[in-house]
Amino acid sequence: MLSFVLQKPAILARSIGFSFQFWLAPLFYFSYVAIGQRTSAVVVIAACLELLFLAVYQVLFRRLFVAVTANSPQHLSRMLIYVKVGTWILVALLVPIFLQSGVGIFSNGSRLDFLVGSRWNVYLVYASMLVQVVLPPVAAVIVNVEKRWPSPVVVYLVVISAISVLSGSKGGVILTLLAIISLLKFDRRRDYFRVLLVPICAAASLFSITLYFVGQFLSLNPLEMASLMFSRIFLNNDCRALAIDWSGYLGDSGSSLFGEAFRLYATLLGNAPRYPPLGQLLYSLQFGTVGLIGANTSSTALLVAYGSDLEKLFFTILLVGAALVIGLLADIRGRADVPRLALCISLLGLLSQDFFAFQIDMNILILIFVAILTTGMLAKILRLASAKRAMTHGTAMTLPHRREIG
Repeated sequence: MLSFVLQKPAILARSIGFSFQFWLAPLFYFSYVAIGQRTSAVVVIAACLELLFLAVYQVLFRRLFVAVTANSPQHLSRMLIYVKVGTWILVALLVPIFLQSGVGIFSNGSRLDFLVGSRWNVYLVYASMLVQVVLPPVAAVIVNVEKRWPSPVVVYLVVISAISVLSGSKGGVILTLLAIISLLKFDRRRDYFRVLLVPICAAASLFSITLYFVGQFLSLNPLEMASLMFSRIFLNNDCRALAIDWSGYLGDSGSSLFGEAFRLYATLLGNAPRYPPLGQLLYSLQFGTVGLIGANTSSTALLVAYGSDLEKLFFTILLVGAALVIGLLADIRGRADVPRLALCISLLGLLSQDFFAFQIDMNILILIFVAILTTGMLAKILRLASAKRAMTHGTAMTLPHRREIG
């Protein structure tokens, strides 16, 4: 916060504002070792993995910040198209969700009950999340160039604010605003005051709306809701902490690390996982909860909880390889550098924080890639066929003329 007040180019502070989860994971493991005075080989490996994720994130965020702040007015029209199209895609993906009964704040139980037994709903929600992670840096490019909040960006923020409240999110839109602000860079200090005054007031209003409406949904008074919203930041480490506590019990159960980590593929191969998703399982063991209540299943929590030493070794290699591949893909030069870097940062965050969501997003991206590749191949085949027909028609038209000359 001091770096923003003093207008110092502190890239580390900006990276925390853009995505704090990368910092909380390694800090948790170091705190566990330092304060708990306990350690093990697998905890050290988990801490090193989270440090690797943080290091790759820092590299990608620096490149994203440079890409966002270096965009010139010539790129403005393309960025405006990205925001407009992305906003309409969000609406198209989520309207079918909110038209269903019992979704978000309209649910009588868990706000995620609509995901149970519906793969269609799962993929719609996660596809919308892929769009949502791309748009904040794009919006930051537009604000940096225009030094104001143009109407397409305002419409986008209004849409995600409505989505945040209706879905029962505990401050998601505020984190989106913080991500946009962390990428803003102006030459004059007064520009910061002029540009940020309205969104700060809007964030305060949204915070109040969230306290009231989402608090009512959760049967909490405003003070309890505020406490929950701020403590939710640190609950990202719940699964990591509980995995250490229950690692002895789960490690002796004989359950396969790869079977529990790659649940869909294990089921397709006829070797269904023994337990529910790890975040839900740990909550049920610790607190006696049922259903979808639980923490996000981080990859290092899976590493700590399950598997033999050999499985842990191969899983560690897999995570290191996935992080490096994401970094390499983000480094590809092209016109869509801002959306690509934002998407790769999101995938890296899910690789660390929510391994199951990472797999779903990868499935969606593979489907999109296959669709684009298939469309391109069909278009090429149609062009070749059209060119062949034109050539044949042209040859047929010139043959009689040649005979006359002969």
